[in-house]
Amino acid sequence: MVDITDTHVLDLVTRIPVRPEFSLEEAWFKCEAARYGKAPEEIPANLLDSFTLNGSIPVRTLYFDQAYLGGDANTPVWTTAAVNDLMDRVAKRQQTFNYDTTPIYTMFDARPDLVRGQRGLVIGSESPWLEALLLFYGAREVNTLEFGSIESKDERIKTFTPDQFKIQFLRGNIRQYDFAFTYSSIEHDGLGRYGDVLHPNGDLLTMAKLLSIVKPGGLVMVGVPCCHDRLDWNAHRIYGPIRLQKVFSGYKVLGVYPKDARMGQESTEFSFQPVWLLKNQLACDDDEQLNIPRIAVPTTGL
Repeated sequence: MVDITDTHVLDLVTRIPVRPEFSLEEAWFKCEAARYGKAPEEIPANLLDSFTLNGSIPVRTLYFDQAYLGGDANTPVWTTAAVNDLMDRVAKRQQTFNYDTTPIYTMFDARPDLVRGQRGLVIGSESPWLEALLLFYGAREVNTLEFGSIESKDERIKTFTPDQFKIQFLRGNIRQYDFAFTYSSIEHDGLGRYGDVLHPNGDLLTMAKLLSIVKPGGLVMVGVPCCHDRLDWNAHRIYGPIRLQKVFSGYKVLGVYPKDARMGQESTEFSFQPVWLLKNQLACDDDEQLNIPRIAVPTTGL
């Protein structure tokens, strides 16, 4: 076996597919409804090969049942005062999240105008820490897509649940974004931990949808546990050379922060989350290319 411990992560995403392995229509019609009942403590036998890519992804148990899809988010009301307080903490480089956010600051130190004057979407946010950071760095508007329902009282931030966002986007009521940012979120998609329906490709489908949500040539910033392949059921996925290639299908990797990020040996550690800066390479800027009707979208059942 080749030892990749000291290999730079950029060396392991050199064969990114030009397009995702499924259609964008399939990505958009992924079920966003809340599941019923307790999250499965084990991977269902009929889904095991799909979740592990036919056994190429090792599995360990790290179980949670924290369902709030269909209910309120952990922080259900976001006030302007709370957002401004978080922006003050960003200015002082104080910790505003459970994980080390140094890679995010490293990226903005290198590219301070990355989101200035732009409109962006945050995927997954239990509190408005990332929204506050983006506003601090000059974003003019931030929308948030989160499993739980959030009431934003800050006019700079608008929030959606997955089903609300899908309906409004497919109706043409939401314009494409200049950028999107997801940090410590997509690794949970499709694992059932937060009340979502099980889907082995939940994370891949979400990234594929962003190819049509973000403008062609727009930026997508992604922070996920790194840097070896493993599935900690049902807590999260950890991304290495196997799954990263799939996650980044349709994107061009512009960089990773910190710049010295290296692949690690398999361990129980999952807190290292470098930030990947991606460019949307897929020109999905009109209805004909997406091949998704913009009318007659039902108000329920999506």
